[in-house]
Amino acid sequence: MAERHEAENGFGGLGGAMLDGLELPVEVRLGRLVWSLGRVLELRVGDAVPVGPDGDDTVTLFVQGRPYAYGDLVVADGRFAFRVRELCHEGGH
Repeated sequence: MAERHEAENGFGGLGGAMLDGLELPVEVRLGRLVWSLGRVLELRVGDAVPVGPDGDDTVTLFVQGRPYAYGDLVVADGRFAFRVRELCHEGGH
């Protein structure tokens, strides 16, 4: 199993094992809106920010600030989760 993993990531030997333990910031962004500064300043605790047909409802997974994958927001084991639909480098993004 370790040999297969090393071959897949292209970092055979110790380099692969060291990289596997590297921690990177990961975030999931749901949708995108463009609002005026005035609208942003009107936001209050409890306000709902719309996402969906009127905005961009793309869900994007970012790794270290860079887009890595596009996908869908789903519920798994009672929690929101990100399901990968396309890796950025595979889709020419």
